[in-house]
Amino acid sequence: MQTHGQMLKVMCQRVKNFLPLFTDSTYCSTCVVFVASEFLEQTIPHERETIVTFSKTRLESVLLILGKILGSLTEKNYSPQDPQFEKLEQSFVILMELLIQSLEASYKMSYEEIGKYQTKFKKKIVSDQIANEVSKIVYNIYFMREHDSFTEMVHKYCGVLFTRISHANYEVVYSKVTTILEKIQNKLTEEFKSNELKLIQHLDYDQQKLSGLLTKITLLAGEIPKVYQIPIVNVVRQGIWNWIDYHPEQFTEFYRSGKKMQGNPEILFQKILDWSTSVKKKVQYQYWPLLTMLLVLCPKIILQIGTNDKNILKSATGKFVENLKKIFKGKDQKKVQTSARCLIDFCKAATYVAKSDQTGLRLMVPKIQELVAPKLLNQKKLLITDVDLLVDFLVSSFRLTPTETTKEHYNACLHPNSSPIFKLVLIKGLVQIAQEKPLEWNPSIEKTYSRAVDVKQIFYEYLDSLRRLHTNQLSMGKIGSLKSLTNNSNIKKKEREQMELANMQMIIVEESLKLFSADPDFALVSYAINSNNEKKMLSGEIKILFTTLPQCIDNSLSNEITHEGINFLKVLHKSEYILKWGTSDKIVETFFELNSMALYIFANQIIDTQKVTQEKIVLWLNLLLDILRKRNKFLIGHLKDEVLSGRIKLTHDQANTRIENALLMLLCNSDPIIVTQTVECIDCLCQELKLLNEINNTKNTIAASYQNYKKNVSNGKICDK
Repeated sequence: MQTHGQMLKVMCQRVKNFLPLFTDSTYCSTCVVFVASEFLEQTIPHERETIVTFSKTRLESVLLILGKILGSLTEKNYSPQDPQFEKLEQSFVILMELLIQSLEASYKMSYEEIGKYQTKFKKKIVSDQIANEVSKIVYNIYFMREHDSFTEMVHKYCGVLFTRISHANYEVVYSKVTTILEKIQNKLTEEFKSNELKLIQHLDYDQQKLSGLLTKITLLAGEIPKVYQIPIVNVVRQGIWNWIDYHPEQFTEFYRSGKKMQGNPEILFQKILDWSTSVKKKVQYQYWPLLTMLLVLCPKIILQIGTNDKNILKSATGKFVENLKKIFKGKDQKKVQTSARCLIDFCKAATYVAKSDQTGLRLMVPKIQELVAPKLLNQKKLLITDVDLLVDFLVSSFRLTPTETTKEHYNACLHPNSSPIFKLVLIKGLVQIAQEKPLEWNPSIEKTYSRAVDVKQIFYEYLDSLRRLHTNQLSMGKIGSLKSLTNNSNIKKKEREQMELANMQMIIVEESLKLFSADPDFALVSYAINSNNEKKMLSGEIKILFTTLPQCIDNSLSNEITHEGINFLKVLHKSEYILKWGTSDKIVETFFELNSMALYIFANQIIDTQKVTQEKIVLWLNLLLDILRKRNKFLIGHLKDEVLSGRIKLTHDQANTRIENALLMLLCNSDPIIVTQTVECIDCLCQELKLLNEINNTKNTIAASYQNYKKNVSNGKICDK
């Protein structure tokens, strides 16, 4: 009998064996967008669950074994041109995803509350030695490769892993930061790469740790060469946001207390201001974002600014804020955009304190909103095209003034003549609102439901436009997905502009599907708000959704749209959301009607698509099998003695017959995986017949072949080749 330690080693070795670098994974060959968490769930679910469970009590052992495997991969030095390079990247992020999941599972088991807004670990979870070994490996992946060629995906995972390790073993990771800063101080700059400063932006700072970082930077400020000032400005600003984002309750309590922050941010403000005045005027704006966040850490100064204290307005801090407003009204594009970033940071920070607290942040932001909104959302002149910046503004505005934002600001974004950028900003902002758990005083996504139908209309409109464009491209002999066609550089200017618009529309469709997956209730809204602020039910709204969704998964537009479309269809068929497809008294009929409509279109796509790849077939069968299984599960729990109306029954039977035809086409495929999935789908159809008491219905084509299907399903085959 295996010991726990032996079992853990076996599970980790099996994970290694299934990594893309060492085997041809079915998931990697059939997925349209690689997602590490999905790989773990679909390829090695048992191994993942076992390792994560072990981590709750044996985290050090998990880190040692997985860390050793991760370290062995760093010895592989493939060039970006090597076919193995992508598999190496995928293997890196799979292991790091598993490490992150293991750390998070262990942390959740180890907290204890020490106050209303604070927790600590009951005991030391991981020794500094082991944490140091793992962080060295991740450090090597991020910073020490011979060529900085890894994609953003790998760097992102390295950053998240640094954050998770520093959460419990802060000093281990921070010691590397200290070493880098000391090398700068001692002018030993040839001993490190400047990009290593990025480590600062990945640490999990609580208030005390952030104060320590600020103190360190303040002490070294006079000795830091100009060449390193901007990199330090950028990462320290992000470090401040890390504290606010990871520990919002601490930031809230800090502002409520009105106490001065340790680390003396007001002193560092002056030193960074001195940095900015010692360089050429054309680059001074690059220092403003950190100056802004240092001011945010000074509640008393912010309160004085918010109450228009005459003395503070004459000081360097007061003049700085007024100068930001003045520059925002100017014409220098770089400075306008940076000042906008700073002003929006004030608004964003204000969402972390309650309006009832009457803090300086809450007092100063209304005037900022009044200043920036008309210029940022001007339909006639697009001032700023930085989507992330505009998203921060729109999300912050929603949290500060939800009623005004959902009406006026959303109207500006949804206007027929508004730039597609505004529509993208609106939808990305809604995704963020849906995915993040709101603080108790901030509104939730439900507050935006009044605009759900408008957002879905954009989704339908752009999806239809993209499909028509793709059809036109095919008619001209241009083969490939629309995404591949938009990336073609050998096209004329007019067509290039058309393709740039199509690319923007594809991103909007993709983000819309992300929004629907994040909050299916948003997608299921079937009412509009009239001029009297009353709900007006829209008949057929849900049907439009179900007949449109299958168009997202045929892979003719982009892999990303296909991936998000599949995700949403799977989420939408969970029992808790099926119950919201219609009224409770007719939910089974509604379910059959909508499900059948979607599956009928989906089956037609399988039948009609020419030259379809084996990988795409596997992808479609995965989705079909998932939906059929969830359909049967729902019926087991909710089917009573209801008799379906003739129209609904006809729709259901037609869809099932079409599915059967599609599956029979695939039964004699040369790929055993496709045959196995096809058999499983047919088995689901047979199970449904039994649930509906339709086995003896000779008019039903599946029922007519039921006995033959069941016999061959039990043998694992249906078609003799």
